[in-house]
Amino acid sequence: MTHFVQSITHNLPGFIRDPAVALLGQECYTTLIYNVDLDDRQCLTLALSKTLGVGLVAGGAIVKLPQIIKIVRSKSARGISLTSFLLDTAGLLIVLAYNVRLGFPFSTWGENLFLFVQNFIIISLILGYSARQGLHPKAPVSSSHSKTTRVLPFWVGMALVTYLFMDNTPLIPTKILRGLLTLTIPLAISSKLPQIVTNAKNGSTGQLSSFLVFNSFAGCVARLFTTQTETGDATLWWGFLVAALANGILALQMLYYWNTSSPMDAYAAQATVSYREKEKAEQQAELAAIKATAPETRSVGTGTRKASGPKWVRKPD
Repeated sequence: MTHFVQSITHNLPGFIRDPAVALLGQECYTTLIYNVDLDDRQCLTLALSKTLGVGLVAGGAIVKLPQIIKIVRSKSARGISLTSFLLDTAGLLIVLAYNVRLGFPFSTWGENLFLFVQNFIIISLILGYSARQGLHPKAPVSSSHSKTTRVLPFWVGMALVTYLFMDNTPLIPTKILRGLLTLTIPLAISSKLPQIVTNAKNGSTGQLSSFLVFNSFAGCVARLFTTQTETGDATLWWGFLVAALANGILALQMLYYWNTSSPMDAYAAQATVSYREKEKAEQQAELAAIKATAPETRSVGTGTRKASGPKWVRKPD
């Protein structure tokens, strides 16, 4: 059986062989795939770590898309903590810059790039929809100028900070960045704490995406293994452990508040109904006023007579 499998692995096409070598390294590729030797525990561990890493990077590219879609469809960011996403983005930027500067394998941090971009979009949406004024969720929104005024400073500031962190500038050298990495541990807690408190206060998870919460928890748990296997960086490992615990609490809240609407949501729904009823009543009042001021006429035969007088007016032939 081994000889049969080896006859295949010895003749793999380049588009399969080259990515596998790049992922596993020449030594482990030769051991596991070329020679089909599955007794090498070190290479098996590395292969498992790499596979998890690739899966996490792929999952990270879409994990927050349901959250983005949910906000856009509902035209509301109710129940989503802006503070949580800002702190989470700060932690992602530090981890992203640290891994890039130290040249760690992309499979150990790649999802952070996609999470960073998706956080950027979510924060922009939160800021944009927060321009909606009043208690009525369906009330006319603020102008596009108002939304731009809220979002543009965030875009400019984020671009500047990202450049300073990603580029090895004198302002933030790698030595300082390594020190900042320790901040990702308290950031992992503080970025989730406002959302945890908001959920508890509202008695629901609002517009928070369950797909995002559960996948974030699973991703942090998997990262504990890949970080230990491929980088051995203790600070990164402890950061993922704390993040896993915080995401675990959010996952438990998601299960506890499943299909539960908060009093605020109920109030918002009632406010929406009241607003629509008031708008409908105003429209009916306007229509009644127009009818009351318009002269009533009726036709008799070939003539037209005003209801207010007996005078006849002959229609021209």
